[in-house]
Amino acid sequence: MAADSQITYNGSKIVTVEKENLKIWHPDDKDNVIIGASGSVREINVIKSLGNILDEVDYLSDEINLTSLTNKTVKAIFKELKEHGVVKDENPVKMNNRYLIAYKSKLYLVTTDGAVVRMSDYAVIGSGSYEAIGVLINNRTDNPKEDLLHAIRVSIKNDIHCDFPIVLTNTKSKEIEIIKE
Repeated sequence: MAADSQITYNGSKIVTVEKENLKIWHPDDKDNVIIGASGSVREINVIKSLGNILDEVDYLSDEINLTSLTNKTVKAIFKELKEHGVVKDENPVKMNNRYLIAYKSKLYLVTTDGAVVRMSDYAVIGSGSYEAIGVLINNRTDNPKEDLLHAIRVSIKNDIHCDFPIVLTNTKSKEIEIIKE
């Protein structure tokens, strides 16, 4: 999974690689799980502070799947966002953000209304997603890391809301790689 490092608000931008500010992270310090988020920084802050975002029993029994994410993880996310006043208890309840959850070799998209979609190969969210999806559809190679870097570099060139450094990680280690340019 990869992300740019720009945070944009009210016509201003912050570029940061402080671990607390990254748009992708390993929740609960689990190396085989990554969450990526796009949208409201406040919402990302709340979700990052949510301990055990994945149900621990499901995680330990290797049962992280669409059902677990829909019935437990998304429910926990909405509950936490409501408690922090980030989302209102309206019908339908909507988050500000979209999330990607990678567990081992599986990838799931969580939409703003809480729908969970298992992705077959790749997904993009956030600023620069139009550019990135175009690259991934048309220029795929056998090197996923290079494909991600190419997609984000194209996004950075065209979208004013994206910028270096690029942050990369995977579900095989907790190591985070920073690509400065």
